[in-house]
Amino acid sequence: LDLPAATASSVWGAGAEATLAMDNNTYTRWTSATGDSAPWLAIDLGSPRDFNTVVLNWETAYATRYRLLCSLDGKNWTA
Repeated sequence: LDLPAATASSVWGAGAEATLAMDNNTYTRWTSATGDSAPWLAIDLGSPRDFNTVVLNWETAYATRYRLLCSLDGKNWTA
């Protein structure tokens, strides 16, 4: 499986890397480090893409909300 590049504000540990957020496996996940007060995950699709759906498999852990933002340059983000 060739996954897009992913980066995150932090990683909890081995087996919780950013790319696991999009590996299509409900038994793996990205997890931010304890104490990360503003965790984020960025996925680089490689080039501009049109999409109208994002599917999240949101587990009932500590997070209570999320925002989806898009960027063409990785610096300027819009909702």
